[in-house]
Amino acid sequence: MRVRNAMTTTAHKITCIGYWTLTECRDDGAAGQSLSIPPDPTLIGRTAETPITLGCSSVSKRHAVIGMEFGRPVLTDLESTNGTYVNGRPANQTPLADGDVVQFASKVFRVGKPGTAEMGATAEGGSFSFAAALLQFEELMTGAGVAPHFQPIVRLPDGQIDGYELLARSNLEELRSPASMFSTAARLGQECALSELMRREGVRDALRLADCGNLFVNTHPKEIIQDRFLASLVELRELAPLLPITIEVHESAITDSESMQQFRQVLNGLSMQLAYDDFGAGQARLDELSDAPPDCLKFDIKLIRELDKATSARHGMVTTLVSMTRELGVTPLAEGVETLEEAQACYEVGFELAQGYFFGRPSAATLLSKPSR
Repeated sequence: MRVRNAMTTTAHKITCIGYWTLTECRDDGAAGQSLSIPPDPTLIGRTAETPITLGCSSVSKRHAVIGMEFGRPVLTDLESTNGTYVNGRPANQTPLADGDVVQFASKVFRVGKPGTAEMGATAEGGSFSFAAALLQFEELMTGAGVAPHFQPIVRLPDGQIDGYELLARSNLEELRSPASMFSTAARLGQECALSELMRREGVRDALRLADCGNLFVNTHPKEIIQDRFLASLVELRELAPLLPITIEVHESAITDSESMQQFRQVLNGLSMQLAYDDFGAGQARLDELSDAPPDCLKFDIKLIRELDKATSARHGMVTTLVSMTRELGVTPLAEGVETLEEAQACYEVGFELAQGYFFGRPSAATLLSKPSR
């Protein structure tokens, strides 16, 4: 990379005082060279004729222009062959913010505001991990690399498989975990689109199972309850007309009883069931539980962990909550069961369903055998 102006980069650490910076993210995740963003509009391209030269064949001769407006950098693509992107979106007079990830074709940079970066210095690894993940996110959204996994949900006490929870996974190196996928999606404002993709691809895989049983599928809190989300559920039902499907809604997304009652009516029309997920992880919304009861209530792992060793007060609290749940006609499910002792304790307090490593780890559909029923 070559910068033909008074702020030419060097191999030494040069503290940038008063200037915004672009720091290169190399393929190995380390920080490469950095450059200061000039105050006047400056051309970025591949050849030595451009004031800022990026030595990369995928960069166009006149690729983009960058400058300052009202104290912030602004980036615009110049109809380059391979595009200029800010956090995965095309750059068109796009203001830049601290931490943004900028792509000139295959060259990736992180934006730093004055006083936050050193030229040639190593930046936080998390930022460059995000840059690498960003490069793979577009591929993920095409369906490539999506690897749905399924974790068994069993009946107590006999442990027979009742169904599976669909879990988001990927074969892409930087996006293998749900956390990495959805944190990247959040930076791009694509959480809903990613959630839809994972449900759709997961249902397709579930149809390959000899006997899936009841498929529990997750939602993102931002989806509830948008027209787009409801349309995606209609698409799922059209994709799998006979598959029993339960839609999981996190308790943080349950904002009022009236909305959940309306949502429940929509699900009834689609022959789908409703589950409230992670009950007890935060504010246990008992009002909504009674006014808009789901078909299934999934108790958070925090209530289940070492239940067999719990104090009498905690044990009594869980017993009472499970009893209330069953009185409402709702099926209680224990999440995160990892030992035989926890499984026995869950059955003793009244749980009807359970899932966790004790009963089976998440697996791809190709690795699952036909469940005994």
